[in-house]
Amino acid sequence: ITRLQSTCSFLVKVINNVLQDPNNEKFRTIKLDNETVQKAIVRPLGGLLIMKYLGFEEKTNTENQNVLYLPSSRVNTKLLQHEATRFQHVLKKSASKVPE
Repeated sequence: ITRLQSTCSFLVKVINNVLQDPNNEKFRTIKLDNETVQKAIVRPLGGLLIMKYLGFEEKTNTENQNVLYLPSSRVNTKLLQHEATRFQHVLKKSASKVPE
């Protein structure tokens, strides 16, 4: 699995979780020290910018951890649905390419 596929898969999962239950703070909070998050969002160039575009903000939670947080007031269902579709399309295209 490529880094692009890993990032897109992660984004689709996060977006779908938020869309399924937008009031659940757990789905709107992502711990930045998590290794999966590091690989999928923090390390790839532009990963954090994508999350900010989706409405997430960087902050420190009550346990003094750095997180990405999507305030309920910034949940944009249309934007999230549109971007999930785009990331799924990228995943489909990248999976169908045969490596040389």
